[in-house]
Amino acid sequence: MAGIKEDISKINGIRELGPCYLYISRSASILEEKVDRFKKILKGKINFESDFKVFYAGTDMDEGDFLNFVNTPSFFSDGRVAVVKNIDKASAEFIRTLMGMFEPSALSGRSTVIILTCLSGEKKTRNLTELTETIRKFGTVENLYAPTAEKLGKWLAEKSELDGLKFTQKAASRFIENVNFDLNILRSEYEKLLIYMSSEKEKVVNEVTVNKLVSRVYDMKIFDLVDCIGNRDSQGALKALKPLAIEKQNMIGIITLLHRMFSSFIYLKSSSIKDKTAGYSVANGEQSNSRKVNNFKDFIEKSIGHAKNKERIASNYIRYSKKYSNSEVIKVFDILNRYDILLRAAEINEPMLVTKLITEITGVRV
Repeated sequence: MAGIKEDISKINGIRELGPCYLYISRSASILEEKVDRFKKILKGKINFESDFKVFYAGTDMDEGDFLNFVNTPSFFSDGRVAVVKNIDKASAEFIRTLMGMFEPSALSGRSTVIILTCLSGEKKTRNLTELTETIRKFGTVENLYAPTAEKLGKWLAEKSELDGLKFTQKAASRFIENVNFDLNILRSEYEKLLIYMSSEKEKVVNEVTVNKLVSRVYDMKIFDLVDCIGNRDSQGALKALKPLAIEKQNMIGIITLLHRMFSSFIYLKSSSIKDKTAGYSVANGEQSNSRKVNNFKDFIEKSIGHAKNKERIASNYIRYSKKYSNSEVIKVFDILNRYDILLRAAEINEPMLVTKLITEITGVRV
């Protein structure tokens, strides 16, 4: 049936595949893994040099080349595969072209399978929504989710036991967090740790070893920076900024993350959530403590999208929100709007701008 999850591992040839597959995920590596799976399944069944081609949606895409590839019959295989990555970056015109290709009359007789990947964290346009609904009628649409910390922890425990390694609890948690819950990066970095530990007498991996060998990916580093600002720790924020500046990372994303965090502070203050030593007390007696806190976790998940981290993020934000008054939070939004314009203009050094941003927010007083 169109639009449902399909087990492609059971296909025996390209003719058994549907006309189109759309995969949606917040993880680029998971999307890459899905495309690689198609390659493995089709190995020996099509000529990869002539009949498997990857395109990247966006301003640099040669749409004419794509149409020529899709509409040209294969001389060496039973069909062709066209992969379009980052369909979320496609032009409205290209999306309309794709939609036209999935009409019943256009599908008839065509032997090219189209695979689309979409990063769900990007803003979804109306055209992209319509494309998704169109594909559901004739092809497969599947949301791919990142492994949970529990699953990654289980993989790490089983793998390290086979290799004769032992991770302390803190080291395992730090390791998984440093790779931003990405299984592909976890596997790669694990090999680095395994090689390092092979020369060690004690085969116990501690947190110090993990911090020394496994760099935190950009997503985690920028969250460290945002956390320090939320905690009004200007020195910690400047320290967290240093590796981002050295790596010349784009800083514009920090405005979005800070905006989300301070929006959460407003939510907390308006919801009158207060914590005590024994747990949480709620000013509005109509809801239980647990329900109030769960509502905030749901708010975190919807606004930030890191479901795997929502417990920790919610806890941090409840704590940070007490360090800013209502008036200060409102003032921070004025600061963020001003720096958003400055960072987008990017006429001066970005780290210098972020340094000033950190100083203004952590030192805000009303």
